[in-house]
Amino acid sequence: MKELSILPDGYAEILRVYGDPLSRYFVSDRLKSFELPFTMRASWNTSIKYKWMTMHRLIGDVVVDALEEIRDHNGYNYLREECYDIIGGCYNLRKKTSSDQLSTHSWGIAVDICPHLGPFGKRPQMPVFIVEAFEKRGFIWGGRWKLPDGMHFQACKGY
Repeated sequence: MKELSILPDGYAEILRVYGDPLSRYFVSDRLKSFELPFTMRASWNTSIKYKWMTMHRLIGDVVVDALEEIRDHNGYNYLREECYDIIGGCYNLRKKTSSDQLSTHSWGIAVDICPHLGPFGKRPQMPVFIVEAFEKRGFIWGGRWKLPDGMHFQACKGY
């Protein structure tokens, strides 16, 4: 099992570990496309299929490892039938939904899985096996926050 090698705490540590997403060479130096262990459907249009996802170089292998465990739980057909193969995205240079701070998606260190099961601000309905696959690798699950974001898994804390 692969795990996060470091879990930065707070904005300053996130910048130190992952780099500045506003810098000129951030995308070319820090991000990479990783092949997913199964085809995932886009949450905004399920006819769009993803086999690759752009993430920060430091987390991509760990995300893929978590997704392999999720796939192996009951197989791809089960994921597809239950709509657990839906991806909301990873890298997206933007602000947080609830503030003017950069979102952790801006670093490519956050992944949204099954948005329909954990919309921002709503009580999450995420299956335990998905949450456990990410948490045991060191990710923080947004479904445990005071204002929940049940689709969201991030590779940092305190931010």
